[in-house]
Amino acid sequence: MKKGLINTLLVVVSMATAYVLLEVGSTWYFGRSLGGSYFVYSGSNTTKFDPISGYRLTREITFMTRITEGLVEYFGFYKGNNRGFPGRDFTPERQDQRKRFAVFGDSFTHADYLARSWPAYVEDLTVDRGRPIQLLNFALDGSGLANWWSIIKGEVDGYQLDGVIFAVYETDLFRTFFMLHTENGKEWLGFLPYWNPARYPKTLADALPFMPELKVLGGAASYIVDERRFWDSLSGAWKPPGIGQWFIQHKISEAISALRRQPQANFVPPPPGSDDAKWREFIITDIAATIKRHGWKPIVVYLPSQSTLLAREGETQDKAEARRFAQVLGASFHDATELYAGMTNEQIREHFLPYDQHWNLAGSDLFGRYVFGILQAED
Repeated sequence: MKKGLINTLLVVVSMATAYVLLEVGSTWYFGRSLGGSYFVYSGSNTTKFDPISGYRLTREITFMTRITEGLVEYFGFYKGNNRGFPGRDFTPERQDQRKRFAVFGDSFTHADYLARSWPAYVEDLTVDRGRPIQLLNFALDGSGLANWWSIIKGEVDGYQLDGVIFAVYETDLFRTFFMLHTENGKEWLGFLPYWNPARYPKTLADALPFMPELKVLGGAASYIVDERRFWDSLSGAWKPPGIGQWFIQHKISEAISALRRQPQANFVPPPPGSDDAKWREFIITDIAATIKRHGWKPIVVYLPSQSTLLAREGETQDKAEARRFAQVLGASFHDATELYAGMTNEQIREHFLPYDQHWNLAGSDLFGRYVFGILQAED
């Protein structure tokens, strides 16, 4: 056998072996298959780029689902309120005597994939108690510190509020400005590669160079289809072409593309002393200054991931940064890790989706009751 052919075969075998290890390892660690999951959306008219929040939600409903190994993991929808954010309508001005808190978070708080978000649940609990509190949900899927600052400065600065609640998931404080836009059956999203807010894009044309067109999301393909095909996808009558017949090279390409579109470098602290580090610190201190100027009561609640809970990790870098964030803001700090103390691994998993790493309604409601207790204690 010729040497060149032998080398070629060795490369192919090495790639195949690497893929199998990647597939088996990820399935064991994350409980999902890279090629066995896909997202389906019923349209592209709901999420539109916005220079202040990264994107806004229109009033038009877009149904969405994630299907893994033939299982419909969740079914939900994107739809905006009167301000382009998820949940119930609200106004800048106080409409009644209720206390008002602005809420910031990411997909766990946006909760488009659940029957209700935890802020809506907490609102209902306060009504049942007889002392209603209004929670204005400014959380958007994918957002973090940079988006929160921009929303606070560009919109919330003019609101009549009593306080601000930050539901800080592990990587939120290391996320640069996130942007999303869908149109004509296509989707673009991305994080800016820098922290300087003076350089945030002002128009969609300026933003698009930082927003690759989406082909895969978190190792799973994403499809925008018409509404009839969407409903067919739930019943299994329609499946994306090639599902169940993935070729090794396609899977490797898919995994690499996913990593490129969700660069983990955005979720780690910038180098000490760098311009990015200085701008990130400016964003934190400016949020603190805005809160202090208005006299708002700040509350920071740390939200651990399922993998961190199962690993029984203690004071992680993410938690330490959330604690420091609270100190800079002059906020009370609460660690939701304590909710799972004493639970078995199986009991922890019962609060999360079977493959996707987000919590399910049980996990969201558990967190909601935790925040409700915080508001009661600090009332």
